[in-house]
Amino acid sequence: MPKSVEPRRRLALYPWVVLLAVLPVYVGAVGRYGLRVLAILGLSVLTGVLVDALAFRLRRDPAPRWSWTAWLVLPLALPAGLPLWMPPVGLAFALVFAMHFLGGCGRTLFPVAATAVVFLTLSYPGPSSQFCRPFDGPTMGFSRYEPPEPASKSPLSEPERAENPADPALPGPRPANGLSHSALPDSRQANDSSSTIHPDQRRSDAPSSSTFPDPRPADDLFRGALPDTRQAGDFSCRALLTGEMPGPLGASYAGYLALLATAMLLTGFLDPRFGLPALLAAVLAAALGHHLFPARVLPPLVQVLAGGFLLCLAVFVPSEPAALPRTPEGRWLGGALFGLLTVLIRGFSDHGEGVWFALLLTAGCSPLIDQVVGERLYGRREPAR
Repeated sequence: MPKSVEPRRRLALYPWVVLLAVLPVYVGAVGRYGLRVLAILGLSVLTGVLVDALAFRLRRDPAPRWSWTAWLVLPLALPAGLPLWMPPVGLAFALVFAMHFLGGCGRTLFPVAATAVVFLTLSYPGPSSQFCRPFDGPTMGFSRYEPPEPASKSPLSEPERAENPADPALPGPRPANGLSHSALPDSRQANDSSSTIHPDQRRSDAPSSSTFPDPRPADDLFRGALPDTRQAGDFSCRALLTGEMPGPLGASYAGYLALLATAMLLTGFLDPRFGLPALLAAVLAAALGHHLFPARVLPPLVQVLAGGFLLCLAVFVPSEPAALPRTPEGRWLGGALFGLLTVLIRGFSDHGEGVWFALLLTAGCSPLIDQVVGERLYGRREPAR
């Protein structure tokens, strides 16, 4: 079997490179969402220090390795309006079950920060997917604490008409099953209104098809991502590049993330054998999926710029390279699997942001990929006698 593709000297530089990379990201996030971003970061760092120190004391580790890169990158994948107690809970869960139970930093199977994001998304889907509208100016957040009220969702979420069916531009929370409130009214509201309104009157007052100026296709009512982008003109590439679209804190400026990912690729801190196949697989899968299922799958450019795809490649993957396949050929397969899973989960599940799920699944498949690649290319190891 071949050795790991990561030289030991380069592995020692990864945390410091990630630190320098996330500093401009946090500056842009504070400018767009307010000083509350620093409170989320501070709580994440405090939780990481306490959990790691307790784990080192219980294990009596003579040479402890702090997981401070996970403390820094986790807040970048969260919404600005998330309750302050949720990031510490998610980080503590991930540090305990995804790292310290497996032996500590460098011995993890799953990336710690991505594990925390998936845990929060599955445990608290409402707050974890409720994004805030960024400030109009890139520096308005430096003089404000709270971000603006949630006015819309990210480009990866479905705009709803929950509060006012007559207003197609008014957003609202998405039900767990992906159905629109306009298509399936709340049964509790129907039961409450039955005691005061006659059934005939309810049928006469129900919104007709003329209420909706541009009704979506019937298949669009049962999907979990954004409707066909040819019908949604409320976002553009310029808005995604300059931080004008709601999303996670770290995705405020997709333009900087694109430059950062390119720099990571050129310097080798993002392995091109993982980053390039991931990008290529995501673009090809999005192009084919958008052609076959335009109401479910976003076009390639939006798949790359929206949400946390570039953030994951530029920050999350370099922060924990040990969770990736360790053989050179395995990196190619792992990157292609990551890009493909990202598009599939985004388009065909109830979770609009599928990057973190795709990263966890790829990390879980890494030992199998290395074993298969090693046996096929380097021969089966003889059993010891």
